[in-house]
Amino acid sequence: MTDYKLLENQIRELAKGDQSWLPLFANASALLMGAIPGINWAGFYIRDAKGLYLGPFQGKPACTRLEIGKGVCGTAVEKDLVLCIPNVHEFHGHIACDPATDSEIVLPLHYAGRIVAVLDIDSPIIKRFSLADQEGLKSFTLTLERCADLSPLADALPAQPKSASGKPGMPFELWLFAVKRLAQTYEMVDPIYNQLSDVEKKALRREYEQSC
Repeated sequence: MTDYKLLENQIRELAKGDQSWLPLFANASALLMGAIPGINWAGFYIRDAKGLYLGPFQGKPACTRLEIGKGVCGTAVEKDLVLCIPNVHEFHGHIACDPATDSEIVLPLHYAGRIVAVLDIDSPIIKRFSLADQEGLKSFTLTLERCADLSPLADALPAQPKSASGKPGMPFELWLFAVKRLAQTYEMVDPIYNQLSDVEKKALRREYEQSC
C-alpha cells in the first residue's frame, strides 16, 4: 500500500530548496511513479488560455494539448472535480494517449480559487485506484498547492469574467462566503477571502456544492 504521508513529507522537503512549480511538479511525478504500484503514467497538465498543455511527467510520450471539457482531464477542469475512472473505455470522450491505459484518476490543483493544473495518473489495470488512493492523492495535491509557487501559472490564465456591474465575477466559494457574512460587498469580502487557507476555501466549495 502506498504511503501517501511519506510522499507529502518528501515533497515538503523538496520544496524547502526551491518552491518553483516546474521542479516540484517534475519531482512529484517521479515520486508518484516510483511509489504507486501498477501505474504506467504520472504527471501534470498545465492550464492556460487555450486549455491544457503537457507538463512534467513520468511515462510514455503523451498528448501535448487537451481541451477543457474533453476527456478525463478536461472534464475534471470543467467540473472542478476529482475524477476516478475505473474503466476509461467506458468514459465517453476518453482521449487515449496510451492504449494500454485502463483506469485513470485526475485531480485539479488550485491557486487563489482557480484551477491552474491537474495531476493525472494512469494505470493498465481496471479499477486500479481505491478510495484510499483517492484520499491519499487529494491530500498530496493539497500539500503541493501549499508548497509550490503556483502564481506564475495563474498569471497565464485569462482575466476573471466581469459581472453585470463591471466587477470581477466572484468564484463560488467567495459567493458563499459573502452570503454567510450577510452579503457584504465584494470590496470588503475579497481581501478577507484571500487570507483563507486552501483547505478553508475547499471546505467552502464543498459546502456550496452540497447546498445546490
